[in-house]
Amino acid sequence: MPKQPAAKKEDEKNPFEGVDVKDPIVVRAATRIQAAFRSHKSRKELMEKSLPSFTQELKDMFGYEGSATSFFCRVWGIPDPVITWYKDGELIKEGPKYQIGFDSKDGTTLTIQNVDREDVGQYTCKANNSHGEAFDSARLIVDIPAKVTKPPENVTAKKGDTITMRVEIEGDPEADVIWKHKKKEINEGGRYSYEDTDTYSILRIQNATEEDAGKYEIEVENDMGKDRTFCAVSVK
Repeated sequence: MPKQPAAKKEDEKNPFEGVDVKDPIVVRAATRIQAAFRSHKSRKELMEKSLPSFTQELKDMFGYEGSATSFFCRVWGIPDPVITWYKDGELIKEGPKYQIGFDSKDGTTLTIQNVDREDVGQYTCKANNSHGEAFDSARLIVDIPAKVTKPPENVTAKKGDTITMRVEIEGDPEADVIWKHKKKEINEGGRYSYEDTDTYSILRIQNATEEDAGKYEIEVENDMGKDRTFCAVSVK
C-alpha cells in the first residue's frame, strides 16, 4: 500500500514570514546579495569568453651572424589561443631554421638558428581563438662583421691613365674602409678620390705614374670584426 504524504506540521512556519521588505537593513542586505551575484556572473562570463591578449609583449632583438636568437611573449585567452608566427607577413614553418616553443605559463618562443642578414625584418606573433585574435610585432637587427666579399682585380695601366680599383664589402654596422699603398694610408685629395657605399669602395687615381705601381692593401672594419685584401697595380 503506497505511503501517504506526511501531514504538514501545524507549527512549521515560512522563514520569511514577518520580514519587513521595506526595512533599511533588509534592503541593504538584499542589495549586497544582488551585487555579489552580478559580480559572480560577470566573472563566470569572463572565464567562459575572453579574447586573446598579450600579457608580456615582444621586444626588438639583436642577433649576431652565425648565432641563434629568440623572441618571447606571453598570451592569455579563453579558450587557449592558437599561436602562429610570421616574418614580414609570411607564415613561419618549423624546421632546422625556426623552432616554436611553449611553456606552462602562457609563454611562446620563436628561435631562429644560424642568424644571417637575410633574417633581418619584422616578426609577428598572432594569437587566435573563437572570440577573436591579437597581434604583436618586433624587429630583428643582425650585427654582421666587416668582410670583403669581392677583392679588387689587379690593374695594368699606362702613364697618364686613370686607375680604378673596386672592392665589395659587407658589414652592419657599416664598415670603414682604408686603402693603403706601400703601407701608407691614402688620403682623398689631389689625384686620389673615393666613392664609398655600404657595399663597395672605389679608389680612383688620376694621371697614373710609375710611383703608383705596387701592392695595395684594403682594410675593412666595424665593431663586429675586420678583414683585409690586396691587389697589384702595374704602370707601363
